[in-house]
Amino acid sequence: MLNAQFLAVVHVIVYAGAIMVLFLYVIMFLNMSTPITIRKSKLVMGIAVFTGLLLCFVLTTALWSTDFGSNPAVVDQNIGLASTLGKVLFKEFLIPFEVSSVLFLSAMVGVLLRRNLINVFLSIELMLNSVNLLAVAFSVYHNDPNGQAFVFFVMVVAAAEVAVDILHNLPVVALLLPLIGFLGYLWYGRWLSEKQAGTLASSWVVVSFILSVVLFFEVSSTSTAVHIHLFDWINTGKFHVPFALQVDQLSVIMMLLITGVGSLIHIYSIGYMHGDAGFNRFFSYLNLFIFFMLVLVMANNYVLMFAGWEGVGLCSYLLIGFWYKNHDYNAAANKAFIMNRIGLIAFKQNDIKKVLAYSTVSQLGLMFFALGLGAYGAAFFHLLTHAFFKALLFLGAGSVIHGLNGEQDIRNMGGLKRYMKSTHIVFLIGVLAIIALPPFAGFFSKDNILTAAFIKSPLLWVMALISGLLTVFYMLRLYFVVFQGKERMDSKVASQIHESPMVMLFPLFVLAILSVFGGLMNIPELFHGTKWLENFITPIVSMSDVHLDHSTEWMLLGFSLVAILVVGYIAYHKYVRSSIVPESDIQTDQMPLGRLLKEKFYVDELYNAIIVKPIFSISKMVMSFFEEKVIHQITNGSGQLTLFLSGALRKTQNGFISYYLFAMALGVL
Repeated sequence: MLNAQFLAVVHVIVYAGAIMVLFLYVIMFLNMSTPITIRKSKLVMGIAVFTGLLLCFVLTTALWSTDFGSNPAVVDQNIGLASTLGKVLFKEFLIPFEVSSVLFLSAMVGVLLRRNLINVFLSIELMLNSVNLLAVAFSVYHNDPNGQAFVFFVMVVAAAEVAVDILHNLPVVALLLPLIGFLGYLWYGRWLSEKQAGTLASSWVVVSFILSVVLFFEVSSTSTAVHIHLFDWINTGKFHVPFALQVDQLSVIMMLLITGVGSLIHIYSIGYMHGDAGFNRFFSYLNLFIFFMLVLVMANNYVLMFAGWEGVGLCSYLLIGFWYKNHDYNAAANKAFIMNRIGLIAFKQNDIKKVLAYSTVSQLGLMFFALGLGAYGAAFFHLLTHAFFKALLFLGAGSVIHGLNGEQDIRNMGGLKRYMKSTHIVFLIGVLAIIALPPFAGFFSKDNILTAAFIKSPLLWVMALISGLLTVFYMLRLYFVVFQGKERMDSKVASQIHESPMVMLFPLFVLAILSVFGGLMNIPELFHGTKWLENFITPIVSMSDVHLDHSTEWMLLGFSLVAILVVGYIAYHKYVRSSIVPESDIQTDQMPLGRLLKEKFYVDELYNAIIVKPIFSISKMVMSFFEEKVIHQITNGSGQLTLFLSGALRKTQNGFISYYLFAMALGVL
């Protein structure tokens, strides 16, 4: 009990300090220099009435079953156990506990209503008195001051129990929070304003990110994975699939990436989607997308991982086809859901989003190239840095579209750096990162892949370098055409160009910082680094021990940098010095190579010819033959048979007594 008294002293001090802060907060929040206005809220009043009735019912039921003649509870050495605390609270000290709970919750409702300053202060005093009531009650039951210490001891132990339980199930909580956001939208989404919906949806993901950070430090400190078995999902015969989660060095990094970048995208979308009729629905899709992404990376078996993958495909379909009244978006959504595995070089694309989309798939190809080389650490490193600068580029493109009121054709832009200075700076950082210019994040991750390619074969290094130089050209083409050179928009559009609001710029600033310094997580030995990322995931992913000598690395690095600068100058000379505007669709169609690139090597047409059309033809044939000749005949035949039998049976019910007597006699025989 001495320990309890010590805890009581500490928490009384904390409690008093918290109350002082609360008083100051209320004074500042209400601003006593301004008139007090009455705030009426049907929702809060409804909650207050419901809570009051529920508490009255609980209190009445508890009082009805309480034995007032029982002796006071004895505090023993097991008081720290949750079961013992529950017995003490809900059996021996039920009356003061229930009464203080009613007072405390009633006071909370009074603070929430904020009808006037006096009511707020009276409600706070009521909170204090509800706690004092418990202290006095426990003292009376124990006949000494130890009861007061016991009150705070109960509070501390209960809070500790909750904290320990949450920490034990931290991965589950981090996983379910975005799903709660989605399900919440289905329940109350239509009644939320834009501000409420955006804030709530973003908050679920931000809290999930914070929990992922806690998990990261836990996995880092223990170097062991966290396994959580929730329930048996499929259990038939020898086939057993649990719904279980695994958080190891690899998955926790992916959790940080998904929830971290996802939080920034949620916050950014509050500004980007402002005024859209489907604002709330869009955020529910984002929450669901984060949930399935987490399922994908946290699953401890392939079946659950595949379920997460399919969920990601579903959400891609929902988000890309969000504006379902637009036929082009519907087609893109179908393509994302059915086949999202083909990427092309973005030379002849003039839609700012399509350039980045095709660039994304080319970067994924570079990651798979690294996986084929066995450079798993380099592939994962580039995945992380690519997430930073590609998210920056996509959101930056959205900022451009937002500033130009929906314009996406880069041929109708130009000179935007004079109108959108912040967007221009962050977009330039993203471009420099993706073209692998030092010291940006993309430089370190791409250099790892090029080094691994040269170790395998110099020819592979040349192929990877050429691929990277193509990226340099079309990304600088995008930047120069959009932000540099002459203005090509009409005067009406130019007069309405505006910088994006801070709710959109803040995520861009964070991603720009990550695009600059993200490479520090895996600095190679050439720059006196320790390759922290690769060492961190080594228990999960095997790493190659083959290295190049530093002189060879410096030579390759210098050659690739010179090549980047040369290609960059070519793009600058063409689109800035010579002010060449990307060709129109008619000019592009007249050039065989231009048309080939514009039509994306006719991959869509080839896919339709080889896969889509044959499947449609087979389906149509099956429908015309099997459906019409077999299924319909069976269903129609069964109906006709029923009609025939019922007609025959109906003839036996003719009303003639002689016929019935004959049937009876026949039955006897």
